[in-house]
Amino acid sequence: MIIQAKAPLRISLLGGATDNDAYTKLKVAIVVNATINLYQHVTLCVDEADEACPVAGGCLGESELPEGANKDFAKLILRDLHDKAWVSSSCDAKLGAGLGSSAAFAVALFGAISRYKGIALNKDMIAGSAFLAEKKMGWVTGRQDQYASCYGGVNVLEIGEKVTVTPLGRGFLEPLQDALCLFYVGERERHIPNTFALTAEQVKALDLIREMTVGSLDYLIKKDWYNYGRLLDLYWQEKKKTNIHITTETIDNIYDYAKENGAVGGKVCGAGSGGYMLFVVQPEKKAEFILKMKERGIANTDFSFSWDGLSTRIL
Repeated sequence: MIIQAKAPLRISLLGGATDNDAYTKLKVAIVVNATINLYQHVTLCVDEADEACPVAGGCLGESELPEGANKDFAKLILRDLHDKAWVSSSCDAKLGAGLGSSAAFAVALFGAISRYKGIALNKDMIAGSAFLAEKKMGWVTGRQDQYASCYGGVNVLEIGEKVTVTPLGRGFLEPLQDALCLFYVGERERHIPNTFALTAEQVKALDLIREMTVGSLDYLIKKDWYNYGRLLDLYWQEKKKTNIHITTETIDNIYDYAKENGAVGGKVCGAGSGGYMLFVVQPEKKAEFILKMKERGIANTDFSFSWDGLSTRIL
C-alpha cells in the first residue's frame, strides 16, 4: 500500500514564543497563526509485495527531510513499521527556516500511518503525537506548529496543560492577505539554543507578547492591517528579548531597510537567526515594496492562506 499525505506550513501572526514549554508551565499561552499554501509532502509505502513500492523489502528511502526530521525521527514515528516501510518527503519551502516544516513532516507521517492502519485519529491526537515525538528526540519545541498543520486555516490557540483550538473564519484574515509579504533572507547563521528556564526579563517580555496577541484579535476582526502592522513591530521588539540569538546584524539591517521602504511592521518567523521574515505593508504599495526588497537581493515568497489541514490519500 502506498499512501501520500500533505500538511501545510504556517505563519504565526502573533504570540509565537509564548508556546515554549517553559512558559506554558507558568501561564496559558495564546497564539494566532495561519496555514499557507506551502506544504510538507510525505509518501509512505508499507507493502513489500507491492511492485510500485520504490524499495522492495522496505527501508527508509533517501529523502529530503526538514531540519531535525532525520531518519531517526522517522523511525521513532514509524515504530514497528520502521524495518518494512519506505518513506520519502519533500517540502514546498526552505527547510528549517521558521515555517514549521519539521512539525508538518511529523503530522503528515502520523497521518499516513493512521490511514494505513485504518485508525481514525482525530486532529488533536495527531498533533499531540507529533509534539511528543519531537520531545522524545530531545528537542524542546512549542506546540503551535503541530496543531496548525492538523487543523489548517486561521486559529487561536490557547496552550497550557492542554491545547484549545478556536478556528476563525476566512473573513478574519483574507482581507489581510494583500498587506502581508513573506521573504526568505538566508540560512540560519547559528544554532538557536532552546530555552529550558526563563529569566524574569524573558517572562516579562512573554507576558507582554501574550497581551499583544489578545489585542491583535480586535484588529483582525476590524480588518485593520495598519494597526496590526504597528502591533507586529512592537511584538518583534519584545520577541528579541526572549532569546538573544533570534536576531543577527543581517536581520536587523534587513528589518531597518524594510521599515525605510514602507513596512509598517514585521518579524522573523520561528526561531530566527535566518529563514523567513514576514512584513506588513500598505496593500497599494505592496508591489513597489517587493521590488525594493528584490533590489536588496531579498527574494519574495508568494503565498496565500490555506484553509485545509492534514490530508491523506491511498494511491
